[in-house]
Amino acid sequence: MERLAGGQRFLGKLACWQRSRSGVSQQRRAKRKTVSLAYGLLGTVVFSSVVIFSLLWPKALLAIEPAAGALQQAQQLTVQGQRSFAQGDAQSALFYWQQAEEQYQQQADDLGLWGSQLNQAKALQTLGFYRRSQALLVSLSETLSAQPVSLLKVNVWLTYGQGLRLLGELPQSERYLSEGLVMAQGLEDAPHRQAAHLYLGNTLVAREQWAAAAAQYAEAMTLEGPLQLTSQLRQLQLLPARRLASQIPVQMQALVSRLEAAASDEATLSARTYLKMDFARWILQTSPAVFSQASASLANDVEGGLVGWLQGAIAQSQALGDRTAESYGWGYLGRYHERNQHWSVASQSTQKALALSQTLRADELTYQWQWQQGRIDRAQGDISSAIAHYSAAVDTLKPLRQEMVAITRDVQFSFRNQIEPIYRDLVSLLLTPASLKNRPQPALEKARQILEDLQVVELNNFFREPCIEAIPKPLDRLDPTAAVLYPIILSDRLAVILSVPGEPLSYYATLLSTAEMASGIQQMLDAMRPTSFERERLDASYRLYEWLIAPAQPVLESHQIQTLVFVLDDALRNLPIAALSRRDHNGSHYLIEDYQLSISPGLQLLQPSGPAEEFASATALVGGLSAAQGDRPALAGVQAEVTHIQTLLDDTKVLLNETFTNEALIAQSRQRSFDIVHLATHAQFGETDEETFIETWDGTLKINQLRQLLRQQDTLALPPALLILSACDTAQGSAQAVLGMAGLAVRSGAQSTLATLWRVNDQATAMFVQQFYDGLIQQQLSRAEAVQYAQQQLLKKTA
Repeated sequence: MERLAGGQRFLGKLACWQRSRSGVSQQRRAKRKTVSLAYGLLGTVVFSSVVIFSLLWPKALLAIEPAAGALQQAQQLTVQGQRSFAQGDAQSALFYWQQAEEQYQQQADDLGLWGSQLNQAKALQTLGFYRRSQALLVSLSETLSAQPVSLLKVNVWLTYGQGLRLLGELPQSERYLSEGLVMAQGLEDAPHRQAAHLYLGNTLVAREQWAAAAAQYAEAMTLEGPLQLTSQLRQLQLLPARRLASQIPVQMQALVSRLEAAASDEATLSARTYLKMDFARWILQTSPAVFSQASASLANDVEGGLVGWLQGAIAQSQALGDRTAESYGWGYLGRYHERNQHWSVASQSTQKALALSQTLRADELTYQWQWQQGRIDRAQGDISSAIAHYSAAVDTLKPLRQEMVAITRDVQFSFRNQIEPIYRDLVSLLLTPASLKNRPQPALEKARQILEDLQVVELNNFFREPCIEAIPKPLDRLDPTAAVLYPIILSDRLAVILSVPGEPLSYYATLLSTAEMASGIQQMLDAMRPTSFERERLDASYRLYEWLIAPAQPVLESHQIQTLVFVLDDALRNLPIAALSRRDHNGSHYLIEDYQLSISPGLQLLQPSGPAEEFASATALVGGLSAAQGDRPALAGVQAEVTHIQTLLDDTKVLLNETFTNEALIAQSRQRSFDIVHLATHAQFGETDEETFIETWDGTLKINQLRQLLRQQDTLALPPALLILSACDTAQGSAQAVLGMAGLAVRSGAQSTLATLWRVNDQATAMFVQQFYDGLIQQQLSRAEAVQYAQQQLLKKTA
């Protein structure tokens, strides 16, 4: 029974691959649409990045001494790139700097060549192509490591450190930025010292080291250079996190006075305009208490308060001819009026922002304003218009998603706050009575597709790598006896879309607040602990069964459904679905007694299991730890698992305890392919891909390493048909951790993955595994049938 409570996860075949990105040479041959993620998705990094680059580069790299002859064209291209970049056109800047690189290369001018490559790396960062940028920076840092300290070298180190932060490599980011700071101090170069302090502050914010970050910003503010105002703004934005919100009025007044001062030149005016936008964005995104305080403080210093501030920034943008900044201004003005429920004015401002962004083809802005207009429409009761704008936002996001996934989580925020709600709100709108009244099937089909897309986007976000987005498979082609349930947590109800082969989609919902749903789920999880009472567990199980399964029961029975496939949402992923039960005349009846169960990230990624007989003569690689290791307890059941597998499968390679090392796993995977990879060891699925790993005798195997290991089997690189993680502590009870479990199947390429959900009893695990293999090998059951058989056998033993 403990094993049932632990919850088995049976994941369908998933395939994930990194979409190849065009190389630099390809981009020279073809025009590409700008995908500028520097704005909108990078939170507090947004405007500081532009200011840093546009004001530092002329001194650092771009002010090249005049030359005659062949180098003149390279220098002109460099300056043209600088000009385009300062105007917010990073795509054109990249093109010019690529051309300059070719010219410098022809002239064997190493300094010019390196400078052009660094410029390209910065442009690529601004465009959101962080991995391409890092490839250039890695090469540059290796080339310059043996060179004496120079401004070029400092700039490479600072840009590389900034890129590492954006990719989530925070310790390495801090190291490179610190080294860059030391080099800048040796050169007595104030602008680069200032940039280093600012970048270090940003990295420390990502590490949630608020006081240390504030100290770095303070250092940057003391230095002469173009980044004083940016550093001052970052100091202000840190106050709530440092629990110093009472200082907001004083620090705001000091910053506002400096921002309102007359600019000495156009570049300074442009930089201040973007800083004003960033300032306004921060105020609009703060908590209600901070918003009220900041708005009141601004009203004391600026005529018209935040509205006047934004109107002034819009006017400056128009004077500069910067339509990107103007779009931000109108968009934030619309957001202000939305927040204050001034719907008509909010819509007018948002439409102006949207028209500008669409003219610029700036998708990273367009999706924000489409979403904003959709919220405004919904608030006014215009559901059809709201659906149209939300749908447009989702469509606009599609080409951006391949680059969004590279962004580090301190910026990705962003996903749960700026991306995921668009999908959830759209599903909620599609499932309203008004949407379902006249054309229910199109609405349900679209809602299901949005749910499928959300699952893919969440996996992409978890791993910061794009996964294949396959065309959904028709259910009756996968399994004519399987039904798919799509439960989704909405703000006012738990909604379920039901897909049964050969039938239209159906929908049912239980009206619940999010608090009630969270409480019900948590009660079920709490009831799974060994010390809980049976009555407590059954009550929680009954409640969730009534929410998720009971309304569909008549349809499932009439269509003789044998398998239930769950595409679970958010906190529902934590549930031990097999342990859900219904009341009957015998007291209770578990779901696993009636159905084979499968959990999938979605039919876009689901493939049917292969024929049962494929495992009759399967080859297996079995690795495990039965001995105690460090602070980890011994797993006595592992030896029983290994022995049982060896008795059933003739061709089994076993790596146990001292022989279960990373090196041995890699060596075996290179020598041959295996149908089954079974790892009986401690494992962890954390909140991020970095925290997701399995333990070996000599360390840990990260999820990326496991994927590479499984994909390099023999020359055909065939992944295993079945990956089993028989572990003690597989997931940590959060939706993100369970998402990592699903992601493991995606990244490994295994057709199916079987893994435990939380900390489970070692002996129960061994019993389950033995029963599973008996069903799979001896009785030639399918994988899902073998899981059901094993769980039912455990129920009989614990009855």
